[in-house]
Amino acid sequence: MRKWPVTVALLIFSFVAGIVSQPVATLVTAQAASETTATSSSAATLDTETTASQVLAQDNAASDDESSTETTTATEESQTTDSSSDVATSSSDSTDTNESTSNSSATASSVAKATKSAAADDASNIGSGNVGTVEWYINAAGELHLAAGDFGTDLRVHQNAAESPWASAWSTNYASQIKKVVFDGAVTVSTNTSLKSLFAGLTALTSVENLSQLQTANVTSLQGMFLGDTALTSVDFTGNDLSHVTDMSGMFKNCTSLGTLATTNWNVSSVTTMADMFNGCTNLTTLDVASWQVGQVTDLGNMFASCSKLLSLDLGAWDVSKVTTMILMFSGCAALKTIGDTDNWQTTSLTNLGSTFINCAALTTIGVTNWNVSKVTSMYNLFSGCTSLTSLSLDNWQTDSVTIMSYMFRGDSSLTTLNVKNLKTSKVSSLASVFYGCSKLKALDIGDWDVSSVNTMASTFFGCTALTSLAISNWDTSKVTILSSTFQGSGLSTLDLSGWQTNLVTTMATTFKSMANLTDLDISSWSTAKVTTYTDMFASSSKLSHVKLGSDFGFKGASMALPTPSTTAPYYGKWQYGTKGSTYTAAELVSAYDGTTMAGDYYWAKQGTVNVVYLNEDGDQLATATLNGPIGDAYTTTAKTLTGYTLSETPSNATGVYTDAPITVTYQYTGQLTLVSAPTTFDFGTHTISADTETYDLTAQDADLTVQSTHKNGSNWSLQAQLTQDFIGTDTNRALNAKLYYQDESGQQTRITTTGFTPVITTTSTSKDQVDVSQDWLGSGAGLKLTVPAGSALKDNYSATIEWNLSDTVANE
Repeated sequence: MRKWPVTVALLIFSFVAGIVSQPVATLVTAQAASETTATSSSAATLDTETTASQVLAQDNAASDDESSTETTTATEESQTTDSSSDVATSSSDSTDTNESTSNSSATASSVAKATKSAAADDASNIGSGNVGTVEWYINAAGELHLAAGDFGTDLRVHQNAAESPWASAWSTNYASQIKKVVFDGAVTVSTNTSLKSLFAGLTALTSVENLSQLQTANVTSLQGMFLGDTALTSVDFTGNDLSHVTDMSGMFKNCTSLGTLATTNWNVSSVTTMADMFNGCTNLTTLDVASWQVGQVTDLGNMFASCSKLLSLDLGAWDVSKVTTMILMFSGCAALKTIGDTDNWQTTSLTNLGSTFINCAALTTIGVTNWNVSKVTSMYNLFSGCTSLTSLSLDNWQTDSVTIMSYMFRGDSSLTTLNVKNLKTSKVSSLASVFYGCSKLKALDIGDWDVSSVNTMASTFFGCTALTSLAISNWDTSKVTILSSTFQGSGLSTLDLSGWQTNLVTTMATTFKSMANLTDLDISSWSTAKVTTYTDMFASSSKLSHVKLGSDFGFKGASMALPTPSTTAPYYGKWQYGTKGSTYTAAELVSAYDGTTMAGDYYWAKQGTVNVVYLNEDGDQLATATLNGPIGDAYTTTAKTLTGYTLSETPSNATGVYTDAPITVTYQYTGQLTLVSAPTTFDFGTHTISADTETYDLTAQDADLTVQSTHKNGSNWSLQAQLTQDFIGTDTNRALNAKLYYQDESGQQTRITTTGFTPVITTTSTSKDQVDVSQDWLGSGAGLKLTVPAGSALKDNYSATIEWNLSDTVANE
């Protein structure tokens, strides 16, 4: 039983005499007619012959300079002219049959010649001329008409300059005026079998009419035939014999308006190069070349490059056994979703795979598993930018001849599986950006790669944010000179490079920059002796908390950006040699590090932590405090002054030394029973004197009677009361024979006397909250009651003093 200080209140009561109340143009050209022979019909009338001969005479007069290459025709024309002239000056018919026949021949030839001249000599024509015996003119509609004839060797001078006769730099250039090409007769290629650059650079050309009149049976080259014809929308080779063509390189290069091309039945069996054939056909959406016999082709470089709208290709049946280069073959085919089943292509002659599939962003799979790449030397950019590619298996590839793998998988951001374990890399000199941006690649089994010939590893693993492990500690890096951004932005948390030799390295800038997860780094074998570029070597790798440095390592200055350790407990912003050695700020370590005496492991220095808790009897935390300091330093804790509680126990480890493990110090407090507030006056009111015994209720009190127990829940406490004196009249000084009671909620009364404290309220604690025990005492009901016997009261003011006392019994005490 514990008792608490007494509180006193004045009881007042009065009697009076009365009662007182209260968020592209069709070219219409006349076909250039060959001169008519003597076998022509003689059925023409005299008038017609005369007219024709006059026209012919005029035409011959204007054509004295024509070539004599067509001997037979010229002779016949001369004969016809003489005969016609005779007929024109005579009024009777000739009796010479041969002469008549000759006249008839002249008539037919003259009509044809006149028709041709009418179009070719139209004053509105833009230009005219000849290539070999092929006469041409360009009409006002922009139609280039080609008459029957043979190109001879006239194309060569233009071909040597890789230009079209109509887009020449040293003669009139019609490149922007020719909208359509029309073959008006059979055009042959007898001496020079090349049609290289024939229509190249005709930027307004939209179509070709009667292309089948171009006799291509003995043509060997179509190189750059339509190169740069950016307005060309259609061209039809279905009526042409391409069986002797060996060169189709650049044939449609940069024909940016070409949407479709009928290629299904082309005979390409003699072609050896298709390099750049469709390069830059950015509007081409479909292309059927599935049945092409490409067994003689050696060069497919850039063939489909930049065909950015091409959706699919079926090349599975192609014989590529003689192909030596596929450099940039599908480069920039951004919409290409399939190239067919190419897994079993026979690629035994292949030597160059540089950028073959670069930026094929829609390809999700590529059949290359069984390719023979034993002669390939370059795989530069091979799969770079294949952003939809999810997996590749190259374990069967024989890469013994490869010397460059730079950018091989660069930007393959969807790649999750990459089997490259068995690649032979002993001749590879560059691994720059080989895995750059492979942001979903979680693992790489490349620990057995022979990198002894590699001289650059710039950005090799840059941006491999999902990469969690990389076992490459034993790589022979003795020839490496560049390590800039090698691991920048990768997701590795631990990186062991303890076997790497960096004696020749000159560049270590941003090597480990922005490795958000990196905590442990072993570069104990690294030498910085030849390093001249080192800015931001460790920058923004803010979690790097352990680095192992060797005797040949030296910091080159603050620009290496060694991270500053955390200041969040248990760390306090310093590096520490080992776990108990000297401590340094990042700047201090960079400045002080000397490999000859300081080589070893450096960790973030840890603080010791002391957690101080203040508990009550129920084990509840009343307050907490945390102390931090260098491990080994002394600490001191203190008790707290806590309202309603008394310190009951000071812990033995209130003072001590910081250690690796957190220390807990517990202060124990005992609760208190407190009379928080009490009235100073209880007023029973003013009443008229009664002849009967009366019991009066409280009418007022000037404060609440409030109790708080902070003891253990379940403790009992009691409120006790006693009168220090009976009620005495102020004026009469006469005692009032009145009795004071406490009445509980059930109506049971307990008398409060002057003879000792009487328990009036006893209760069990269920919380630490304050309790207002007098909240219902005014008026009838529970509370203090005053009984005045009949005849004992006089007119006066009566008062008495009541004392309150608290006592408690602690649970289980």
